[in-house]
Amino acid sequence: MSEHPFPQLTPSKQKGNIGQTFFANFVHQLLNFSYRPVPQELDYGIDGHIDIVTGENVTGRTLAIQIKCGDSYFAPNTEGDIKYTGENKHLNFYLNTPTPIILVVLNSNCSEGRWVQFKKEILMPSTNGWHIEIPSQNTLSKDIVETWTKIAGPAVDHSEAIRNSWKLNESLDAAGFQFFQVEKEEILNLSFKSIEELIERSSRSRQSLIKNQGKVELFIDGFNDDPREIYEIPEIRNWYAKSLALGIPWLYFLSTKLDAMDLLHCLMAVCDVTVRPNIDGTKHVTFDHPEQIGSWLNHNLDNLLKFTSRHNLPSETSQEIYENTMVFVRKAIGFGK
Repeated sequence: MSEHPFPQLTPSKQKGNIGQTFFANFVHQLLNFSYRPVPQELDYGIDGHIDIVTGENVTGRTLAIQIKCGDSYFAPNTEGDIKYTGENKHLNFYLNTPTPIILVVLNSNCSEGRWVQFKKEILMPSTNGWHIEIPSQNTLSKDIVETWTKIAGPAVDHSEAIRNSWKLNESLDAAGFQFFQVEKEEILNLSFKSIEELIERSSRSRQSLIKNQGKVELFIDGFNDDPREIYEIPEIRNWYAKSLALGIPWLYFLSTKLDAMDLLHCLMAVCDVTVRPNIDGTKHVTFDHPEQIGSWLNHNLDNLLKFTSRHNLPSETSQEIYENTMVFVRKAIGFGK
């Protein structure tokens, strides 16, 4: 044996190379799509990706491809179907891949090929893993262009959505305040999707972030028939408490104007309060555990500092916001309701 042996090109590697080369040519020449092979050192079960092309437009729709090449894989049964066998280690990987996966089998000289879309509904257990039956009619030919395009999903022209998004961003920056509506469904599902989208829009640039500080006024919709105050409704209380745990930077975005009650509602929703009616029909609110106010402030301050640090805002910004919040809370608690 040589003291310095050469790298080896094994028969299995050669078959893999042949299969990849054939398939790339097939995709480029017959389908007029684009094929991007995955480097071998990054191959965890996907050999490459197909970019769907319509005319000359690369649509952004993609298929993931796994190729097996060799007569041992290409062995039709009496009905002409082929059993594609896989290892259990690839199952969760495939099922968590957001891109549709196409499994391809080629014979040794690549004169024949079959394919099937990987779906958990058609998986069957095998002794050492799993398998999928590839129907005899699923042959590799130029006729699969329409089928694979459909599997990849439709390409959407987002031009109008982009224009509308830009207009909305301009409106947010120009507005004196942002009257933001939270739907009942979001409250019940403890969802913060719309709030997080608003934060993303308002934070898209440093200039936008500065412009939108303290401009948000919330309106929680869907509870108009409930005689209780916002902060008394258990579902809303849970939603506010969850928002603090998720790090929503309320202190940065909510208005601290005395007539804007959002911060106070957030405080009362998170703390234990007792509500008593006044003679004039208004309500008086007392905090059952005043120490909860300090805990609420500390939690919000922590969320504020994380947010301003993430966006490289000066510490003076956080300090000013916190001082304004303290003034607002003291006055609001003093006034009651």
